[in-house]
This record gives sequence, C-alpha cells and structure tokens, in this order.
Amino acid sequence: MAMSHVIWPLGIAWFVALSSTASAGWMSKILSRPAWCALSRLSLCVYLIHPVVILLHYLSTRTPLFVTPFTMVFFFIGHTMLSYVAALVMYLGFQSPFVALQQLTKSV
Repeated sequence: MAMSHVIWPLGIAWFVALSSTASAGWMSKILSRPAWCALSRLSLCVYLIHPVVILLHYLSTRTPLFVTPFTMVFFFIGHTMLSYVAALVMYLGFQSPFVALQQLTKSV
C-alpha cells in the first residue's frame, strides 16, 4: 500500500514526459479526440454545480434515506447526469458568451 503513493506520481510524471516529447503513441491519439475537449469545457461547471445538486437532493427528502448499494449507484448516476445537464445549461448561458466576448475584445 505504501508503494502506491510513490508509483502513482511516477506513472503520471512518466506519462507527462512522454506526452511532452510527442512519444505517447496510442494514448496521445485517444486523449486528443474532440470529445475530451467538450468534456473539459464542462468540467469547471460540473465541479461548481455538483455539490449544489447533491445538497438540493438531500435537503428535499422528507424521509430518511436507507443506504443500499443499489440506491447509492442510483443516486450516483442521477446526480452525475443532472450535474452534467445543469453544467451544460450553465456553460451555454454564462461561460460561453463571456469567452466569446473575451475573444472579441482581444481581437480589437
């Protein structure tokens, strides 16, 4: 268990070194797909909205929740999907217009 604290950062450092020298091969091809770019734009919004989604869900329940593996998986999938939908709305409503405005002001 103690070695995992050393091996994980070394693996990440090795991957960063390979990626910076353009010799990551198949992994670089996977990570350069356009789908990752779209998810990276949503990641900040999901990070900001996810605790709010969880908090609203738990504050709106009127009865105690009984924790089972099924309910935890159900809540995880539901919270994640709702967070991504809310993040998409937040991105399209706030972040995207401000990025476009910033690009317009830089070009002037």
